[in-house]
Amino acid sequence: MLRIGIDLGGSKIEAAALAAAGALLERRRLPTPRSDYPGTLEAVRRLVTGRLSDYVFSECIGTRLLPPVHGDSSGVRGAAWL
Repeated sequence: MLRIGIDLGGSKIEAAALAAAGALLERRRLPTPRSDYPGTLEAVRRLVTGRLSDYVFSECIGTRLLPPVHGDSSGVRGAAWL
């Protein structure tokens, strides 16, 4: 099973395609659009639906978001614009 992972950071968004054994097949990176939530979602969409989409065969996408999310779903701690 091939997988894709997304690292959403304050300065960059990186997406990687991984083989079943964990080997890196390809990765792509875009700058994070600061204070632009719709732009951030569009950047993630562009990464996933670009060349990386050739590798994705599972229905699962892993994401990494470092700051903890508030339990009441009011936002992400330490990321004021998310």
